[in-house]
Amino acid sequence: MLIEINLLPKKDRRSMSTIMIAIAILLILLIGSIYIIFNYQSAKVEVDSLTNELQTTKQLRAIQEQKLTDVTSTTAVDQLKTTIDWVQKLPISTVALLQHLTALLPERGFILNITYADSGTVTLTTQFDTNREVAYYLNELENSDVIESVQLRSLNTSGDELEKTNKNLKDKLMKVLVPRYVAVYELHLNRQALKALEKKEGES
Repeated sequence: MLIEINLLPKKDRRSMSTIMIAIAILLILLIGSIYIIFNYQSAKVEVDSLTNELQTTKQLRAIQEQKLTDVTSTTAVDQLKTTIDWVQKLPISTVALLQHLTALLPERGFILNITYADSGTVTLTTQFDTNREVAYYLNELENSDVIESVQLRSLNTSGDELEKTNKNLKDKLMKVLVPRYVAVYELHLNRQALKALEKKEGES
C-alpha cells in the first residue's frame, strides 16, 4: 500500500481573497486619482482661459472708454467753440439796440416784435397809423449808423386778415376804426457802431 505524505503547507483561501480585495482597492484608488488629476488639469486650463479672456475684455473696455472720453471731450470743446462763436455774432447789447430803434420811431409808431437770427439779421415788426410813418421809419433806419442795411419785407393793414374771412365786416369796421399799418423790416447791424453806442450810453 502506497502512502502519500504532503509536507507543504496548505494555501489559505482567506489570504488570497484579502490580497485580491487590496489589489482591487488600489486599482480603484489609482483610477480615481488619475480621474481627479485629469479633471483638475482640465479645470485649471479652463480657469486660466477664462482669466485671460476676462483680462482681455477689461483691456478692450478700457480702450473703448478712453475712446469715448476722447470723443466726448472733443464734442464738448466743439460745442463750447460753437457757443462762443454764436455769442460773438449776437448784437452786443439788446437793451442799447432796442432803445435806439425805439428812439427812431415816429410819435405813433410801435414795435410789436423783434427777433434775432444766428447770421446777425434782425427782423423788426412795427405798427403805424399811416403809410407815411412807414416810409419815415424806413428812412430813419437807413440813416442810422448802427444799421448797415435795411429792407421793408412786408406791409399790411390791420384789416387785411379780416378781409380774407369777412369783407363786409371789414368795410363796416373801417368806417369807425382807423386802419393800422403793420410793417416788417429786415435789418443788418453794424457791430462796431453798436459797440460805440453801448459804450456811449454806459458813460452817460
